[in-house]
Amino acid sequence: MPRGKNQRGKLLFLQRFLNEYTDADHPATMEQILEYLDQNDISAERKGIYEDLEFLRSCEVDVQTVRMGRVTGYYIGKRTFEPSELRLLVDAVQSSKFITEDKSLNLIRRIENLGSKSQAKQLRRQVWVRGRIKTMNESVFSNVDRINSAIESDCRIMFRYFTWNARKERVLRRGGARYTVSPWALLLDNENYYLLAYEDGSMKHFRVDKMLEIRVTDRKREGADDYRKLNMAAYTDSHFGMFSGETQRVKLCFENGLAGVAVDQFGKDAMLIMYDEDHFTVTANVTVSVRFFGWVAGFGDRIRILEPQSAADSMRAHLASVLRLYPASRFGRVLDVYDSILFVDTETTGFDTETDHITEFAAIRIRADGTVLSDRFFVRLPEGVTIPEELVQITGITDEMCSTGIDRREMYERFRSLLDPKTLLIAYNAQFDVSFLHRLARECGEDFPDLDYLDALTVYRERASAPHRLSDAIVHYQVDGKNSHRAMEDAQALMEVTGAMAAEKDDLLSYVNLFGYREKYGVNGKRIEGVRYYPHTEEDKREK
Repeated sequence: MPRGKNQRGKLLFLQRFLNEYTDADHPATMEQILEYLDQNDISAERKGIYEDLEFLRSCEVDVQTVRMGRVTGYYIGKRTFEPSELRLLVDAVQSSKFITEDKSLNLIRRIENLGSKSQAKQLRRQVWVRGRIKTMNESVFSNVDRINSAIESDCRIMFRYFTWNARKERVLRRGGARYTVSPWALLLDNENYYLLAYEDGSMKHFRVDKMLEIRVTDRKREGADDYRKLNMAAYTDSHFGMFSGETQRVKLCFENGLAGVAVDQFGKDAMLIMYDEDHFTVTANVTVSVRFFGWVAGFGDRIRILEPQSAADSMRAHLASVLRLYPASRFGRVLDVYDSILFVDTETTGFDTETDHITEFAAIRIRADGTVLSDRFFVRLPEGVTIPEELVQITGITDEMCSTGIDRREMYERFRSLLDPKTLLIAYNAQFDVSFLHRLARECGEDFPDLDYLDALTVYRERASAPHRLSDAIVHYQVDGKNSHRAMEDAQALMEVTGAMAAEKDDLLSYVNLFGYREKYGVNGKRIEGVRYYPHTEEDKREK
């Protein structure tokens, strides 16, 4: 039989075929082996293949045989890596944040080559998981190589260091100036590579994937004594998330059920000392940083800092700063106390709360569960009453509009329907609006419901200098809306201003049932039962 041009590589082709195309679930027949060799320009006979298979076995290649009906199958049994081990390797590569997406794909393809093609397909089905965070620095592996080279040659390195801004743009630290450091070790923490290096008299760490243009210099390293003093395991344990900060001896109190957490974080050598029947303490060197505070806070009230007091105070300040970002609601703590808030505004025929009449009413109700309901309507005027022309010019409300409105009894009933068992009524210059509502109740022969009141004007007078119109508060707090002198628009503007006031300082509850007034004008109308009145000083401030 003529010899093929690849005849000298027959054993290599045979082993490649068995490695790539066979496994316990996919044995190959002698016919398939011969066909593969023939496709690669290698002539062979059955007897020769049997001898080759025995030779491979003598070289510790695990060639197995299996009966498949009337024919025999051949496959590679034991390999360098079992399929389960290959799956672990693939998962490790795919889930590692410090390996880029492209590098992951490249490594996974090479891992697949360690098994058969059939096993590779199973690995591929397992691994295509998108959306995991991957480092964006493609040079991370070359960075690691250069750093290791510098460590082995006892040389310093130079590099630029960057961070990301909100537009996902690289921003160079130190204005783009190069760092020059003495590299001593590479650390892996939270799936990120860090360089531990000596710079300016102390040990520091840098994210490897944020290092650019690394160069190995010919200058010898510094910091050998400092590095020898380091306990690397303790260093990584104390630097939570590799965040920098002051390292302190911290005493922590744990619930008994968190013993495993303490051992995982601080090691088996950590001393767990009974504190009381339900708690134990651990004392360890910890770099006090926001990441450490986040770790403690992640266990709720099950871990607390006992000592030093400075660390406990820093934890308290950290929690307070976080809490300010999450007020109880848009209106601070108000809806923790009340079932609902009712923002109201009235337009009237004049400014006398005992003789003038409501022309338009609007209200917005916000409940503690977040539901919002609004209502607005015109109110019919008593016979013979008209709106003064100057108010028509200001509000745009005419006698004709009011003639299409509801009567005062229906208005009162609709107002009552907006009230919950515990409602806080808020108005701007509340004495004015509430006085008209109280008078309406008397005219209808009804007792006014038991409500609490908040005057947004009183709050604003204490927080800002004059003038104090609603339009001034809108501009001051830069909220949507305008003082249009129409009931619904003004109620909406009032709601926005109140929300801004609560965000500025969450003390609105201290103003409940407290109305301020200007001494030279006095209180407009009858004093409302349950409300405390006080005169504003010339500076519109009061002493609390």
